[in-house]
Amino acid sequence: MRRIFLYGMLALLGFVCLQNVQASDDYHFAVLGDRTGGANQEAFEMVLRDMERLHPDFIVTVGDQIEGYQSREVAIKEWDEILESMKVITCPVFYTAGNHDIYCEVSEEVFSEKTGFKPYYTFDYENSHFVILNNAIAENFEEMDKEQIQWLEKDLRENRDKENIFVFMHKPFWANVIAEGKEDKMHNIFKENNVDAVFTGHWHQYASNEYDGIKYILVGSSGGSWGGEENVGLGMFYQFMWCKVDGDKLQASIIKAGNIYNDDLVTIEEEKMSYKIPTNLISFDAEKIFGQKKKVVDVTVTIINNTDKTIKSDITFKYDKNWDVRPDKKSPEIEKGDTLKTSFKFVQKGSFYPVPRMEFVYPFGRDKQYEYSHPAWIQKMIICPGAKKAPVIDGKIGKREWKGAGVARVFAGFGESRTKADDTEVYFMHDDENLYIYARCYDREMDKLKARLKERDDQVYTDDAIGFMFSPNEKNVYHIYISALGTIWDQKVYLEKYKKDISWNGKYEVKCEKGKDSWVMEFKIPFSEIGLSGDETEIKMNIRRKQQRNNESALWMSEWSHNPSVFGGLLLR
Repeated sequence: MRRIFLYGMLALLGFVCLQNVQASDDYHFAVLGDRTGGANQEAFEMVLRDMERLHPDFIVTVGDQIEGYQSREVAIKEWDEILESMKVITCPVFYTAGNHDIYCEVSEEVFSEKTGFKPYYTFDYENSHFVILNNAIAENFEEMDKEQIQWLEKDLRENRDKENIFVFMHKPFWANVIAEGKEDKMHNIFKENNVDAVFTGHWHQYASNEYDGIKYILVGSSGGSWGGEENVGLGMFYQFMWCKVDGDKLQASIIKAGNIYNDDLVTIEEEKMSYKIPTNLISFDAEKIFGQKKKVVDVTVTIINNTDKTIKSDITFKYDKNWDVRPDKKSPEIEKGDTLKTSFKFVQKGSFYPVPRMEFVYPFGRDKQYEYSHPAWIQKMIICPGAKKAPVIDGKIGKREWKGAGVARVFAGFGESRTKADDTEVYFMHDDENLYIYARCYDREMDKLKARLKERDDQVYTDDAIGFMFSPNEKNVYHIYISALGTIWDQKVYLEKYKKDISWNGKYEVKCEKGKDSWVMEFKIPFSEIGLSGDETEIKMNIRRKQQRNNESALWMSEWSHNPSVFGGLLLR
C-alpha cells in the first residue's frame, strides 16, 4: 500500500487535512455509501469487510454515518459505535458530512471532534485533488453558505491544472438541476475548473450520468434502508464503489455487498467433503418397481455424519400430485460419527415422473453447509421374458413377435421433469445366448429427423438416436448408441480406473426403418458381448432417446452417467 505523508495538523482540531504524496498515476480508492436513515448494521459491517478485503489505498464516505438528530451525548455515543466498527479498516478514511451527521451547530462540532475533519476540506493523493463539501443542511446550491462557495471556487481555480479533480458531497443537487436540463450554477463551477467526477449519496439508490465530460455518481446504500425489496436493476442493494485511477482515467464499479471473499474461502478438504456428501454420505434404498402399476414403495434414507458436530437438520420431501410421501418431514439429530437410517412410504398416485425430491442441509467444515436437493432414487425394473421364438432382426414396424415382451414406456427429462420428447417404447426379450431389443421412437415431424452419419463410431449421438448403458457386474459399463440410420457408436468403460475404451466394438445385429410417424430399431446383443457369463439373472441398465429437432432427451432413469447405482434393471426370466 502506498504511504500517505501528511503535513499540517491532523484533524483533532478540525483542521484541513492536506497530503504530500509520491508521484504516481495508478491507485484505487473505495466510496462508502450511506449507513443511516434506517441503519442495517449487519449490512454495513458486511460492506466494511468487503472493502478491507480489497485493500484500497483509502476510503471516502458520502455521509450519513450516524442516525443523529439527538443530543450531543447521543451523537457522541453513536459516533463512538461507528468508529469502533470502522476499526476493521486499515487504510485512511475521509469523511463527508451527511444530514444525519450535521444537523445543527453542536452536531457539527461533534463531527469534527470524532472524525478529525472540518465539515469541508481538501486533500491530494498522488496525481489527484479531492474536494469534500458540506451540503448537509442545504437543500440546493443557493442555500449553501457563501463562505464555503467562495472557498470552493478559490480552491478549484488554484488546482484546475491537476490531472484529476474529484468532488464529494452528501446530497445530489445535480439530480434536480443539470439532470433535468435546468441551469446549474454548481455544475458551471465544476465545468469551468476541470472537475472530473462528483460523488454523492443521500438517496440510498445508485445512479450515474455524465454531463459536459463530468461524471456524476449517486452512490447507493452501504447500510441505510431504501423502503422496499432489493432491486438490482434499479440499483437498490447494499453496495460500495470501487474506483481505479489510471493516469487521467477514472474507472468506477459498483460492488454488491457480500460478494467478496478471502482466498481461504474453501480448503481442499472442504471441497472434497462437498463432493462426498451427495455421493457417499447421503443415499437412498428403495423397493424395486416392476411395471408401472400404482404402488406403495418403502424408501430408506441413509445419512452418515462424517463431521465433528451433531447434525440437526430437517429431512423434507417436495412432490407433485402424482406421489404422496408419509411422512413428508422428519427432524433427526445425528451425533458425530453416527449413521441415520430412516424410512418413508412413497405412494404412487399417478405417473412415475417427477418423483419426490429430498431436501436436507448438511453442515460441515468452518460453518459450511451443503444444501442437498435431489430426487429420490427408485429403481425401475423390467421383467425380460424368454422368447418362445427368437425375433427376426429386420427393423420392421408393428411386428406381432414382440407381443408379451417386457416394455419401457415411461421416460423423464433431465432433473426428473417429464420429457418433452415424443413417445418412446422399448421392448425386451432374451434367449439363452442373446438379448433382443425393439425400440419405436415416435416423431410428429419425421421430415425433420436428423440422420446423417454412416461410419461406425461416428458421433451418432448428435443424430436422432437411442442409447443404452448395460452393467452386469458393476465393474464395467457397456455404452451404446444406435442412430435412426442404424449406425453404431459404442465404448467400454472400466469403472475401477474409470478408463474409457472408445476402440472397443461390440458385435451386434442392428436394423432400423423409418415410417410415417416413427422410426424403429431392432437389436440383437450376444450376452457375451456385454460381460454376461450365463448365470446372471439381472442386468443393470439405462436408456436414453435423443430427439434432435427439439434438443430433447427421454431418459428411462433420469440420471445419465456411468454410475450403475443409478441405473434401473432388466430381470431375466
